[in-house]
Amino acid sequence: MPLTEAEIKLGAIAYFDVAVLNPDAAVTKSGDPVQRSASGNQFVCYKVENSQSYWAPLTGTERIERLRIQPQWVAKSYGALAAGKVFLQDGKNTYHGPNNSFLAAAQAEQPFFKGRPCVLPPGLEAITSVVASRGGAL
Repeated sequence: MPLTEAEIKLGAIAYFDVAVLNPDAAVTKSGDPVQRSASGNQFVCYKVENSQSYWAPLTGTERIERLRIQPQWVAKSYGALAAGKVFLQDGKNTYHGPNNSFLAAAQAEQPFFKGRPCVLPPGLEAITSVVASRGGAL
């Protein structure tokens, strides 16, 4: 089931189609826009403000400078998230804008096996810290 308005909250993880998200003029992007899109791209919501939300892309590609999303930071984790094989792509790469834009980009999202994973407060603190230090939107 695709992302719903009620699921847009701090820590929510969602898959967005960047072919829908990138050209959306209502969405502000910092850093380099995500280009990969095979089955959608995983993002984490790190800030919600009224009907606007802020999202950072995640990746399965490990690099020394990337923040590892620790398994204990994620509720309802499984697969790569539970194995600690997911990373914050780059804190400078962020997307923010109206929730409706993110709902539209999640229309093709496949359901999660155990419900929508959610990054818990310790993980959100680490993500927000990296976003702040690398010049992402806050």
